[in-house]
Amino acid sequence: MRLEGKVSIVTGAAQGIGKATALKFAAEGSKVVICDVRLGSMDEISSELKEMNAEFLAYEVNVVNRDQIKTMVDDVVSRWGKIDVLVNNAGITADNQLIKMPEEDFDKVIDVNLKGTFLMGQGVMKEMVKNRYGRIINIGSIAGEIGSVLSGANYAASKGGVFALTKTMARYGAPYNITANCISPGHIDTHMTSVWSKGEKNAFINNIPLKRLGKPEEVAWGILLLASDEASFVTGVILDINGGILMK
Repeated sequence: MRLEGKVSIVTGAAQGIGKATALKFAAEGSKVVICDVRLGSMDEISSELKEMNAEFLAYEVNVVNRDQIKTMVDDVVSRWGKIDVLVNNAGITADNQLIKMPEEDFDKVIDVNLKGTFLMGQGVMKEMVKNRYGRIINIGSIAGEIGSVLSGANYAASKGGVFALTKTMARYGAPYNITANCISPGHIDTHMTSVWSKGEKNAFINNIPLKRLGKPEEVAWGILLLASDEASFVTGVILDINGGILMK
């Protein structure tokens, strides 16, 4: 199994890409730490992990709360001795047209998507540096590459920032055998896209060469690859998983 003996943290694990990733990691032998902003929201994935007889811990963590992050990291290390993999998946949207967007909506999305990725990365990298090993996978978005009206200027800007932050993490972590990479999903069938109208979905699908939305499990496979030792010479990379929509 690709992650045998590893300890992995997945944020935003209650649903979508985060949930699919946590389940995939557990199936590949990892001890899994799942966290989300509400502990109760992880009841479903907790039940599935129990059915798999997976070793896991669940924490209520707001990724913009440095104290909650530290408490989780310290507890994981005290129980399991290390942290090998971090998947920064937690993210939100607060949609509105650019010229109508309240400042607080812009700040809220930047805080969770970008600052939250920074704070989690900072908290976990301290432990990875001690062990001279780590795999960090941040979740970006096609919106950060091409911009987006539908997802919002705040969301697109936050994900563009995640790309730059990932490369900085990769440069900083390299001397300590820590890799940092970013997955950039296209249009994936998750709770975040479920609010789109049928017309909006069809408009996106028509522009995707594979003519469908992606599945969370398909993104999770890419995350698994970057978390594994098979990708030990891959760092600072943006991996597009989008059905071919950005082909040049």
